[in-house]
Formats: sequence, C-alpha cells, structure tokens
Amino acid sequence: MRNLTKQTSAGFAVNEADKCVYYRHGGGEGVILCLYVDDILIFGTNLEVINEVKSFLSQNFDMKDLGVADVILNIKLIRGENGITLLQSHYVEKILNRFGYIDSKPSPTPYDPSLLLRKNKRITRNQLEYSQIIGSLMYLASATRPDISFAIKATSGYVFTLGGGAVSWRSCKQTILTRSTMEAELTALDTATVEAKWLRDLLMDLPIVEKPVPAILINCDNQTSILERTHLCKLDCWSQSMEILGESSRKLTKDLGV
Repeated sequence: MRNLTKQTSAGFAVNEADKCVYYRHGGGEGVILCLYVDDILIFGTNLEVINEVKSFLSQNFDMKDLGVADVILNIKLIRGENGITLLQSHYVEKILNRFGYIDSKPSPTPYDPSLLLRKNKRITRNQLEYSQIIGSLMYLASATRPDISFAIKATSGYVFTLGGGAVSWRSCKQTILTRSTMEAELTALDTATVEAKWLRDLLMDLPIVEKPVPAILINCDNQTSILERTHLCKLDCWSQSMEILGESSRKLTKDLGV
C-alpha cells in the first residue's frame, strides 16, 4: 500500500490489467515500472526520465541500483542487433550443481511404456528434495524451456508476438478431460483467447501504445475447430459440453476484436 501511495503521488497510474505495472506519460515522455516482490524494472523513453524515477525511488525506499537489467528472476537478458534473447543456461547449471546432477549423463525420458514397475524396496528418496527439483524444472519450463516438458495428456500452448518478438507464451497440461482432438483444440483456443484479452487490456491502459489497439490475430491449425468457432459445423452429441467453452471464446472474439 505504501508503494501504491508513493507512486501515485508522483504522477504514476496503476495498470488495471496488472496491478504491479505503473506508468506515467506526458510531454512526449513516458516511463513504466514493473514490480515483482522487491525487484523493479524501469522502462523509459530516454535515460533522463529513467534517472529521475530512480532518484525519486531512492529517496523514498531503501533501494540498490543494479544498473542496466542483466538477470531478472533467474532469466538472463542478452541484447543484440535484432532484439533481446532470454537465456537460462546459468540457471540450469545452478539446478544441476544444487542437486548433484552436474556430471550425470542423458537418459531417455519418459520410460518405455511397456516397462514393468515394481514397488520400491530401497531407501525412500527425500520427498522435499524431489519437490524442489520438480519445482525448479517447472519454473524453467514455464519461463524459457517449454521443450523439456513431455505431453502425458492434451496440452494448451500459445505464443503471442509484438513488434516481431515473443511477449507471452505458455505450454501447460489441460485441466479438463477432452474426448476428441477438436475439443482439446477448442480448450487451447479458449486459453489463448483469455490471454489475448489480458494483453489487449494491458496495452489499452498504456498511453505510450498507439490507439486504437488493433485486433489480436489468433491462428489455429485445426480446421474442425476453426469451422466450429465460425458456426460452420455442428457439435456432435458427446461434444455438447464444449459449447459453453466455445461460446465464451466466441464472445471474447466479438467483444474485444480478438
């Protein structure tokens, strides 16, 4: 609450789509603050306005200026002529060293489905350590390495780009049971549409973004799902449960220009 009061008193407004994003714009200059716990990323139209904000923050909070962003939340930012690349190779090595797997050799995963599993009669592995390993890998998969995840059931995945670069991406196991490829694709489309709405709301609330915000294009490679979304095909008897989900996605598409 103290953060909110101080920022708003300095002319910052809170982004309605993400309460951890503050922005200030005027006189052709703009600055955006992105907060995550005790980390802050500052984006500005020029260095002068960025230094002004850093001076304001240091006067009101105990703050350590780390300079140009290099590593944030264990994600390394590599700047190049064609944009910014996100890397986590250092985080991978950190995980391997922490849990003693730095010298381990690759092994085929997942196991052969015909493999006969027997009850473990050896010493039970530390469950806390196991959970920490899984959690570390899940963060890696959700941030920059979705390719390390193996699909054990239907998954939803999407990538949104802005200005030629990826700005939002996700690959996750679907939480509902689907009975056909079309239903799985519709579920993925619904997930992507919800994210598209949030991205559009985020951009709509940033004054430095050109208005009106254009419609967000979502591509899908499943023809049956595309036909169903446009009402050119009819759901069969066991797919009626997907109608509510599909209608929700269609409504967002119509109302928000997705």
